[in-house]
Amino acid sequence: MNGPAVQRLRDTITRAASHGIRTILCLEYGSAGYQYHASRHVGVTEKDVFASSEALRIYPDLVRGVVEPLRGDPAVLGWTVTNEPVSYLGPSPAKLAGWRSWLKAHALAEDTPPPTEAEWKAQSTPAASAFLDFDLAVTADALIARARLIKAADRSHLISISDTLGRALRGHAGAELFDFWAPHTYDLWLNGPPIDRHVAFLVALHRDTLPDRPRPVMIEEFGIQEKPEYPEAMRAEHIRQFVAAGQRHGLAGLMHWWEMTGAQFEAFGAKYHTEPEPPGPVLAAWLPRSQEWNLLFYDRYMTRRGWDAALATAAEAGLRIRVVSEPSEARGAAAMLVLGDALPAAEAQTLPAAGCPVCLLPSATPLPDATVLPQDPAAQSELWRKVARP
Repeated sequence: MNGPAVQRLRDTITRAASHGIRTILCLEYGSAGYQYHASRHVGVTEKDVFASSEALRIYPDLVRGVVEPLRGDPAVLGWTVTNEPVSYLGPSPAKLAGWRSWLKAHALAEDTPPPTEAEWKAQSTPAASAFLDFDLAVTADALIARARLIKAADRSHLISISDTLGRALRGHAGAELFDFWAPHTYDLWLNGPPIDRHVAFLVALHRDTLPDRPRPVMIEEFGIQEKPEYPEAMRAEHIRQFVAAGQRHGLAGLMHWWEMTGAQFEAFGAKYHTEPEPPGPVLAAWLPRSQEWNLLFYDRYMTRRGWDAALATAAEAGLRIRVVSEPSEARGAAAMLVLGDALPAAEAQTLPAAGCPVCLLPSATPLPDATVLPQDPAAQSELWRKVARP
């Protein structure tokens, strides 16, 4: 461990505490931090941070040097196991070493080749889909292994992942160790969906990520950097809209990434309180496994603008949004909305288990016994009002 660096960290925690601020500490710079691991001379490439045993081997040093001395310290609110764990970058040497054994464990043909770059980016073949499942499983196990090391050293503080991949943890023993979710969002600067709709979507998606219990959602990074094309008034308004949306939709909190000016501090400085969710019938929202890549691959990232819109019109009609892990969890809801475009037959066959009316996005391929939402927002609202008040 770098002793002077650890001392600077502790001094920062003490200084924050003197202002009434509790600290969330991130222990690793994650997949985007392959430079960090390279500097430790463990030979980890960007694609291999979570597939590498070497990267995990040095993690206990962080726990001993940072976590153990701060065990139970009230100045610390929690730990995040890593920052921005981008696992879905495709095949790499360390991953390919485990590919065959994963295929065998899942009763798949062991001679299945890894996907090509084009297949991977388009998720256009069974091999591409299988490799994404494998990739996310490798990362989930690596994140849980880190959480176990932290929890063994400090049972009193919360644990999360910076820029959450929480959905990848479903079905993995140890997922319950994570206490809250901390997504990052920078995709709204100029071309994204309205901030209010986007925050509502993030809260709904992450809150119910794991089936054992709802978890608080805190946007850990957001904001607009200081540049001539982003004047101070724009950046302050950006903050105001995020704060207002967070309070409206039950966001546990927000942390602004960039340095702030006086006007931005003023926008950020109001007392934060969340509004109670109004009562009403439930709209279950199901993100099928085959559609998960629409949230993970940046080329597909903004497809969720259409998802935001459909969920927003539903909420405005009086429906409470609950994300479910599978259709059977939608039983008792007023309806279930499928988040995705074209479902494989195996997933489409599970829709009757919802036990309620099934709705599809306007862009979706029609399915028997399911209603495709109209494209027009007013017509969508009318449909949702009928669902909410049958």
